[in-house]
Amino acid sequence: MIRMAQLEDAQGIATVHVHAWLTTYTGIIKEEILARMSIEGRTTLWKRHLNDREQLIYVYEQNEDVVGFASATKSTANVLTLYILKDYQGKGGGKALLKALFKDLVDLNHQEASVAVLEANNSKLFYEKMGASLKKRTDVPEYGAGNVLLTYTWNELTKA
Repeated sequence: MIRMAQLEDAQGIATVHVHAWLTTYTGIIKEEILARMSIEGRTTLWKRHLNDREQLIYVYEQNEDVVGFASATKSTANVLTLYILKDYQGKGGGKALLKALFKDLVDLNHQEASVAVLEANNSKLFYEKMGASLKKRTDVPEYGAGNVLLTYTWNELTKA
């Protein structure tokens, strides 16, 4: 089930965030970045985000547990996050989360949206499959030598 996130979802979102980063980014970004991640720290961060009226945040639930989430900014239509626990990937949750964000962004009069993803992250293929076009490549050595951030754009949200 996809639904708008509530403040009480902060710990569930944080848990998914930390576990998704560890499974996705181990071997891609610097180990010290991953070592600093904690569920407690991310819970505090997500409580702030959930109180921020500028953000749209949705959760993907299975059996009343948060197994994925996505967020975007209302003013800039920038997709900030989309993470799903590994065991729940490939089951339509990512697409449903993105569609929920896009519907709200269209309701806010946005025609376009963007997302940034590390080149070494295979989720870039998901964004391409969802109709996003590569617009920009940026070196991000702060994440580790050779890392490149790809910025994708959806030009017509109503068709995405």
